[in-house]
Amino acid sequence: MSLHWFVNLLKNQGALLEKTLTETLLGFSWDKYFPKTFGQNNWLVRRSSFEECCTFTEFHYKEVILDGRSHSPFLWDDQDSRRTSYYKRCGDFFAFEADREVFGVFCGNCADWSTYYLRHTLLKKKFQGTGFYQAFIKYFLELLGSEGVPRIEADIHPGNHRSIHVCLKAGFIIKGMSLSERWGAVLHLIKYFDRNRQEVFLNQFCHGTWSVTDSPEPSGQIFN
Repeated sequence: MSLHWFVNLLKNQGALLEKTLTETLLGFSWDKYFPKTFGQNNWLVRRSSFEECCTFTEFHYKEVILDGRSHSPFLWDDQDSRRTSYYKRCGDFFAFEADREVFGVFCGNCADWSTYYLRHTLLKKKFQGTGFYQAFIKYFLELLGSEGVPRIEADIHPGNHRSIHVCLKAGFIIKGMSLSERWGAVLHLIKYFDRNRQEVFLNQFCHGTWSVTDSPEPSGQIFN
């Protein structure tokens, strides 16, 4: 699929999205970076919407997240109108496509004026472990750093060993753990682009020698 054709299609259909909170705070446009293809198969990442990402997640949640179980042990009120309002005002939504089939979604948002939060990723199982997602997330982290974001944060379930390993290789630091009725126990991780901020954090809270690489290698569902 031609990216030029795809952008023109969006323009002709009046589907270009309104400026997000991230774009307003950081002073850039996602259209500078997306749509873009990744991986050996040149699968597409394009901007999406709350409605599209929510519909995809609801349809594939049981298969991917619950792994076939009938229900989640946690409590999540997806009918709360305030949740919808929050996501529409604050969220940055992206869809992953192969041959015009949506096979995954991603959502992040500015947690505050100096922190970006990787909130949600969901990929169909047959597209996990293909090398696509590691290419996307590496690009996504680099573009946020280039736009002056000092730090990025994420929450990952402790049993998601692959994701934890990926984040540590990408330069994230395990910051602590939180417990909630919505998600259970999650590890909270943080990545600094500002070396001075990182050194303050490490000197205050960590011991020993720290080294960072820039080669994340995620596969499958990463952030929860």
